[in-house]
Amino acid sequence: MPTSLPNKSQIEFEQGLVFRWAPIHYQSVGARTPRADLLAAVDYDGRWNTHHKWGHIYKYPLIPHVYYSLVETETHWYIIYSFYHPRDWHPWLIPFFQHENDMEGCLMIIEKRAGVRYGYIQGLITASHDGFWLYTFDNRLEGGPRRRGGQEVRGVDGTLLCTKLEGVYHPALYQDPYGHGLWAWDGGSFRGEYLEYHNGVTRLLGRLTFVAEANQGVRYYPAKIACEPPYPYRAPIGGMDVPYKLVSIFEGGGLGERRYRKETYAPNGAFQGNYPPLIGKNKANPPWRWKDKDMLGVTPPGMMAYDPARLAYTYFSGFSTDFDFSYLHNPYLKDGRSNSGPNDINQKGSITVRNITVGEEGVLDFDYPEAEKAFQGPFNPPIKLWHTSIH
Repeated sequence: MPTSLPNKSQIEFEQGLVFRWAPIHYQSVGARTPRADLLAAVDYDGRWNTHHKWGHIYKYPLIPHVYYSLVETETHWYIIYSFYHPRDWHPWLIPFFQHENDMEGCLMIIEKRAGVRYGYIQGLITASHDGFWLYTFDNRLEGGPRRRGGQEVRGVDGTLLCTKLEGVYHPALYQDPYGHGLWAWDGGSFRGEYLEYHNGVTRLLGRLTFVAEANQGVRYYPAKIACEPPYPYRAPIGGMDVPYKLVSIFEGGGLGERRYRKETYAPNGAFQGNYPPLIGKNKANPPWRWKDKDMLGVTPPGMMAYDPARLAYTYFSGFSTDFDFSYLHNPYLKDGRSNSGPNDINQKGSITVRNITVGEEGVLDFDYPEAEKAFQGPFNPPIKLWHTSIH
């Protein structure tokens, strides 16, 4: 951890940067146990003991929290946003497919730009279960070769769309019900099936089995004050817009500071959890344990937190030739500034910087027709801020 404390202006800038890129979060919510799909704080019941989260969801409010961390190099900011649920559950309540605690998340790759206060988003990697999924903004990066399901694949998994919040575009994410797989939002409605089943019989069965679960959920947006969604906790997009709170992983007494506390984490670094007994023991991982199971020989667990620059460079091509691997700030490392760059960097090609404009308050004005199309689409009505929503 860094020994020096940030000054007030640094704190204000970090908060502004993290809020600028904070996602609009489309959370699909199942009908059978809807509260299990609501975002929550890890200590939502007032305790950091993660052994009792499964059974407490009906006893305490589930105020939505999104946990973040910020890592910086000379050329980029890397922001992790992570989403906690007290349960990872199955609609048929099959114990083998359930466990206590759940945390999925993403890494946003923000390029620094002269004259642009909060930079320009280039790409997104979502950590969904035990795999990573790649998305680019404006097709300015390309996906490199990697493995998935035992097969070599190339390219990206989709385009990063945006939703407007008070006139500013924010990246849009979508999260499944039940197991909470995380993806970039595709501009459509909430779904009831698991989105990782992209093909074949499993996709068809998912659609048929969970059709009653579709088009219901919560659209979360970042705000200074967070509120629990109102009962019945699920509605079509635009029918339940709820503010969430951004919380630093490294705030005092929080997730990062407690990394070696036995009441919160198991010896292997996962969250403590024991429901269902034995089957669901210690299954959920914080960001410093997220992994891509098909790339373990190349990208070890936790690389998204400890070494996001090299992770981004491994999965994407098309960065500028001055892409930097040395960390100016990395709270996951002991000294906070370690240089993790390889000795033999072979650049994969450079990009052409396009003309961009900056608003009066330093907010980047995207010239991006696809984002506007998504905002105006049938499944994306304007966000209703909480003070105008039904309590």
